[in-house]
Amino acid sequence: SSEAAVTVDVHAGRGLVDAGHKYLDVRTPEEFKRGHLQNAINVPYLFFTPQGELRSPFPLFLPRKKKNPDFLEQVSLTCNKDDHILVGCQSGARSITATEELLKSVRSSHLGSATEEKGGSVPKKRACRQKNLLQYLGFKNVKNMGGGFAAWVENGLPVKPLQEELY
Repeated sequence: SSEAAVTVDVHAGRGLVDAGHKYLDVRTPEEFKRGHLQNAINVPYLFFTPQGELRSPFPLFLPRKKKNPDFLEQVSLTCNKDDHILVGCQSGARSITATEELLKSVRSSHLGSATEEKGGSVPKKRACRQKNLLQYLGFKNVKNMGGGFAAWVENGLPVKPLQEELY
């Protein structure tokens, strides 16, 4: 059975966070430092980089995006598969994709180990990584926060303000 991502508005999101849901902020570290929800966990889903995957006809004007290849692994280091997680970004676009990926991981985890290939041809590092992947897959209590951090701020909900760099 296929699970669809559930999106809640920022007021419902605040209720979930107040009730103990972990808030997973999938914005870049730079965006996160400009302000975020109290106790938010920052695991970027995309990075904006000149070496990104999307080709822009105006490379000087539009940032390029590169998916974080370790997203699921990094989430698994801070969240357990049974945790209730609310995913948010700046406007809700990245977070819906990240939520779908986390939910999809629950279905993928039932496929079995991909580390057994003919003749032991899988490099040891890759085999270990694939085995670890199966250990952290299985997120099922995940919701998306529609409107993201922008809507949270627009609605006057509490935020942790800009973090100044300490030198």
